[in-house]
Amino acid sequence: MIQLADKAVDELMKKFFKNYTNWCKFFRRKNSIRLPCVKQDAQQYKILYIGLYLLIWGEAANLRFMPECLCYIFHHMAYELHGVLTDAVSTKTGEKIMPAYGGGSESFLNNVVTPIYGVIYEEAAKNKSGTADHSTWRNYDDLNEYFWSPDCFEIGWPLRLDHDFFCVRPVVNCKFKKARGLLDAEKEKCKGEEMEDEEQGVNKWLNSHKHIFSKIDSLIK
Repeated sequence: MIQLADKAVDELMKKFFKNYTNWCKFFRRKNSIRLPCVKQDAQQYKILYIGLYLLIWGEAANLRFMPECLCYIFHHMAYELHGVLTDAVSTKTGEKIMPAYGGGSESFLNNVVTPIYGVIYEEAAKNKSGTADHSTWRNYDDLNEYFWSPDCFEIGWPLRLDHDFFCVRPVVNCKFKKARGLLDAEKEKCKGEEMEDEEQGVNKWLNSHKHIFSKIDSLIK
C-alpha cells in the first residue's frame, strides 16, 4: 500500500509539475520543489506541493488561461512553503521566510489574482468586440508570453503593482488622430495664407502711398 501510494503521488507530481519544471529549465533556474532526504517526509512534502498548486489553481479564475503565469506564482509560493516547513532564513533579509500574502482569508485572491485579472479585463475592453487592431491591446497569449521572458522576474514577489506589466496604456483612436492631423494641417495652411494676405496687404498699402513718401523724401532733401 505504501509503495502504491508513493507511485500515485509521483504520478501526480509528474502530471502537475511537468510544465513548471520545463519552465524553470528554460530560465536555468532551480525549481522551488525541495524535498527532504527521508522518504516518508519527502512524500508529505510532495503532497503539500500538490495541495498548494491545486489551491492556486482553484483561486486562479481566468489566470488558468495563462499557464506560465501560474508557474511564476507557484515558483514563489513553493519557495515560501519550503521556507516555512524548514524554518529557513532569507539570505536577503536575514529573517525567517514567511508568506508574502497571508493573514486574510482572501489575501491571495485580492492581492495576486485580482491585480493580474484587472490587466486582462482592461486589455480585453480595448479590443472593442474584436474590431480593434491587435497591436493596440494584449490578449491572454500576449500577457502569458511575458512570463516566458526573464523580465517577468522584475515583477517581484510580492508583486510590484507599479511595474509596466500592470500599466494598461490608453488606445489612440486612429480616426481621431488622422482627423486631428488634417485639422492641424488645415490650420497651418490657413495661417500661411493669412500671413501671405497680410504681406500682400502691406505691399498694397505701401504702393498706394508711394507718392506721399516720395514727396516727403524730396522735402527732406
